Amino acid sequence: MPTDNSFFSLVRHTFGIKPGKTYFFPPWVSWSILAICILPFLLNLLGIDFGLESIPLESSVAARLSQGQLADALLPRLSAAFTHTILEWSGFCAAIFIVLLSFMHFKVRGNVVTPIISFSLLCAGTMDVFPALAASGLIGGVADNKDLLPLTWAICRLFSALTVLIGASILLRKGQDEERNPKLIVFSCLLLVGISYGLIRLCADSQFLPPTMFPDAIITRPWDVAPLLLFLFSGIFIYPRLYLKFPSTFSYALLISMIPNIFSQLYMAFGSTALFDNSFNIAHFLKIVAYLVPLLGLVMDFIRTSKEMTVIRGRLIETEVQLRKARDVALEATQSKSEFLSSISHEMRTPLNVVLGRIELVLRTDLNSRQRQLLGKVEDSGKALLATINDILDFATIESGELNPNKNSLDLIEILEESLDSIAAKAQDKGLQVVSLIADDFNEPLQGDPVRVKQILLNFLRNAIKFTVKGEIVLRASKENESASEMTVKFEVTDTGIGIPYNFQDQIFEPFKQADGSVARKYGGTGLGLTLAKRLVELMGGEIGCKSIYSKGSTFWCRLPFEKGEDGKISPAHPMVFEGVRVLVLDENKLNIEALERHFNRWRVVHRGAESGEQALALLQENFERGTPYDVLLVDSNLSGMGIQDLCRIINQNNDLNSISIVLMSPMNEDLKQTQLKIVGVGESISKPIRRSALEQCLANYFATKPLSRSVSPSLRAHATGCTDANDPALTPTKPFPILVVDDNELNRDIAVDQLKELGYRADAVIGGQEAMDVWETKPYRLILLDCQMPRVDGYTVASRIRQREGSCRLMPIIAMTAHAMPGDREKCLAAGMDDYIAKPVTIKKLEEAVTRWDVTWEMPYSQENGEEISADKFARIERWVEIFLRTTPKHLASLRQALIDGDMEAMSEAAHALYGSCGSLGVKGMALFCMHLEKQLRSKSIQGAEEFVDVIEKEYPRIKAAFNEKLERSVR
Repeated sequence: MPTDNSFFSLVRHTFGIKPGKTYFFPPWVSWSILAICILPFLLNLLGIDFGLESIPLESSVAARLSQGQLADALLPRLSAAFTHTILEWSGFCAAIFIVLLSFMHFKVRGNVVTPIISFSLLCAGTMDVFPALAASGLIGGVADNKDLLPLTWAICRLFSALTVLIGASILLRKGQDEERNPKLIVFSCLLLVGISYGLIRLCADSQFLPPTMFPDAIITRPWDVAPLLLFLFSGIFIYPRLYLKFPSTFSYALLISMIPNIFSQLYMAFGSTALFDNSFNIAHFLKIVAYLVPLLGLVMDFIRTSKEMTVIRGRLIETEVQLRKARDVALEATQSKSEFLSSISHEMRTPLNVVLGRIELVLRTDLNSRQRQLLGKVEDSGKALLATINDILDFATIESGELNPNKNSLDLIEILEESLDSIAAKAQDKGLQVVSLIADDFNEPLQGDPVRVKQILLNFLRNAIKFTVKGEIVLRASKENESASEMTVKFEVTDTGIGIPYNFQDQIFEPFKQADGSVARKYGGTGLGLTLAKRLVELMGGEIGCKSIYSKGSTFWCRLPFEKGEDGKISPAHPMVFEGVRVLVLDENKLNIEALERHFNRWRVVHRGAESGEQALALLQENFERGTPYDVLLVDSNLSGMGIQDLCRIINQNNDLNSISIVLMSPMNEDLKQTQLKIVGVGESISKPIRRSALEQCLANYFATKPLSRSVSPSLRAHATGCTDANDPALTPTKPFPILVVDDNELNRDIAVDQLKELGYRADAVIGGQEAMDVWETKPYRLILLDCQMPRVDGYTVASRIRQREGSCRLMPIIAMTAHAMPGDREKCLAAGMDDYIAKPVTIKKLEEAVTRWDVTWEMPYSQENGEEISADKFARIERWVEIFLRTTPKHLASLRQALIDGDMEAMSEAAHALYGSCGSLGVKGMALFCMHLEKQLRSKSIQGAEEFVDVIEKEYPRIKAAFNEKLERSVR
């Protein structure tokens, strides 16, 4: 295709004068068409005439001729008419084929040029057919044929030239905007049909038509000059541009078709003097050639398209093969990356577990301030390194598409408070206030992924701490778009930090992005935290965003959808237990007061806030004089005006006020001893940010030990006076058995054992899986802490074997303790038979939570179905079984004790087995576990240690009995 727009360049290209170009038509086709147009003229020079008789035979002459002579006279006249008709019908049929192929072309290519111009050719062909039918006598017209045929020819040619010119011009003006525009095609076709029909009716119904032939003139048919000029203009200026703008075989064929159109008009305008003469027939023949060239172009375009499709199909197949290979390579790379991340996670977490575990243990010993400060910085650095490792692993996991949010029951208030607890110490070290403002109407059980929700909030909070030098950080949670089955919650973290420039706010959630390089150098960080938060929010079907004013602060927010649980509303702990209690809160930060007020509103506590010591004293005295004294005073430890000691001294020396309970609200990083509190004049302290459970427990403790200043609700007094003596040995759960720690790493074993001892547990440690199986078979344990990656027999195998030997009664709690933290690791542990999963490094807090959660010797009766506490409805169904259990168990216990005294191992085994079965049926896991171990011990033909088991079982039964009796009393009520 030519690269310039000059007409002569296009001519040279068309006839192959410029080699090295791509041709839609081979050059020989263009030369052949030109030769066909010139050939009749050359044949005329050689004496060949294509004219036919057109003078009608008069009736007087025909009457004098014989039949043979008459036939000879009529034959040339009839052959002329029918030859003309055949030529016109040939053009019409070619136009029909062009239209059919053009619409198929439009469906494939989507270009409106082809169908519009093709339909104009059909309309012109239809107009040509009318005079042909009239000339053949098949239809009649009002005017004489000798006037009708020349005029309709000129009109048809003018119509054809105008339509192709105007249509091409419109398409050139509209350009690509009209690609695949069916409405334009329909409108154009209807317009062309209307115009052609109107012209035919005009010619057919006219009695007198203007003359069109002048035999003695140079221009014998002047009406054909106008179409000639239009075809010349189109061929030189319009169709070359159309071809250059819409290059295709059809537009190229239209350009070439201008050659026979121009020659046809030349023959007619300058040579035809009568119907069916030499020039007349040559012009009609060339008109058919002009129709056949676009038809040939469409056919060649379909052939070319078919070849292109074959090539494209081959390329697609080849591309598909390459994509499959690339997919296999990508999957292999992803698998390798996952294995590498899993391995590197294990290798990095194991030494971190040792470092952080040892530091945590050392920090719990007596250290001087300098030592504690140095170790604290080491611990902070280790935790920062761990957070970075976790961010990188989580980001890689999300990128690989392997992270899918879980759907579990969750407590939003608990998640929010845990998130604040995780960052409170670091924020308070920087002198920042940390506040949570939680709507007081969160009382529905929700379904979601608590781990990921907490991770999102922690990323927001850590980001806020990093970029805030002074001021406060506020975490808010509120309901949005609540329905019967779903709830959308909006979380917001607002800080008073450096803020984000407006032009960087759109980039803040992109990986490794910070406002600028100076921010990264000054504040550090990987820039992954907010990216992870965004990806997690999107995975959970939520929204995320940021509002910030530079140098003023930022608010990061997200909306997360949650499904509501099926258990109705959550029963708040002791919902009306504090109703009527009067509490005064002294804090200079209004947000801290507001946060506490939301809890008090839920509990119907009468409350008031004060922002200075003087105001607090005035309110205390005023309310005492009114007869509505306050019961509790919550005091912030960091008052800027009147000090804590002065305030407490004034209160304690005032006989009107000294009965009030004073609770100190201190930052988490202030480790206040009881002696310090007594010196100050405070009975107890709670850490800020204040958790709901801590506030409730604090109030309950004080109301249990101090007289109330006024008559409060009976439920409160019952709660306050109904506390049991924690030192009563008859009511204290027994903790006789050690915990088994299984880890091939000596340092990890030592740390776990030391951490358990710090928590008050006894622990045994073994080096591998086989050793764990051996000691589990011979010695009772309360639970097993099991490393997963060990040589020879790994943790998964150990858990599976223990579950196989336990059979249908799954009693021994097994907690995975592993450095692997990739997606699927937790599921793999649970599938192997483990009950829980702790990722290293293991802190004392995480270990305590897991052990407390799964220590069966501390459990109340549980259901066998799913390990949840037996509800009232379920208990009603098994009430008869409980009565049988309470009636028969004392007999079994007596038989067990008597068999022990007699040394009868067989009788002891029978009694232990009976107790094991009844306990297992009702889900009394702790007692069932002891019975199972006793039975296992007796099967080894050894009575050694049996007495210890019997003692434990006998001490467990009163607790179980009390719990069941309480259930029975409730069911009766």
